[in-house]
Order: sequence, then C-alpha cells, then structure tokens
Amino acid sequence: MEINFKQKLTEDFLKLKTDKEKRVYLEMINFFAEADENDYKNYYTHKILNDSDFYSVVDILYNLDNFYMLEDFLARNKNKFTYKEYCNNKPFCDISDGNINTLIKRYFKTEDKYAKII
Repeated sequence: MEINFKQKLTEDFLKLKTDKEKRVYLEMINFFAEADENDYKNYYTHKILNDSDFYSVVDILYNLDNFYMLEDFLARNKNKFTYKEYCNNKPFCDISDGNINTLIKRYFKTEDKYAKII
C-alpha cells in the first residue's frame, strides 16, 4: 500500500487540535525542507555547539520565521548566554556583545512577526 507523502502530511496536520500545534508542525516541515544536513543535525543535537554551528541554525530559523523552533533551540542552548561568558565576571555588566545583541534583537523581531500572524 503506497501512501502519498502530501496526503500523509495533510492528514497529520488535520489531527492537530491547537493553533500552536499546527504552527509547530508547519515550522518543522519547513525547517526539514530548507535546512541542510548539518543544520538539521545541529538543531536536534544535545552536544554543545560551537558558535558557527549555533548561529547557522539560529539564522535559518530566523529567516524561516520559525518562532517556536527558535525559542526551543535557544532554551536548549542557553549555555551560550551565560553571565560568565559574556560579562567576564563583571557585576551588572552591559551585555552589548555583538552576537548576543543581534540574536536578542532577531528573537524579539521574530516574536513580533508571529504575534501579528495570530
């Protein structure tokens, strides 16, 4: 018995109950279609990623407007945002490092885009 891939995706999508479940499902399909093998593996890994691999995944998620996947990825890789790493043990430091600043701006810009969709 042969199952049409598009039909299977549609059936699975229609089984989902909430808008969030549907959004996450579509984000995963979109990421699967657009990400290269390395970004795909790095998204799902539990290893600590180097900066290049980390920001490569962040960039593709941002460009795809995959808000929930970006949020999940950032939460799983919060070690990139440690106080010690970005503040060099200075109390009350200003986190103005280019990478973290850009990432936070992108995160909130993506969140704003998503809020307008719903």
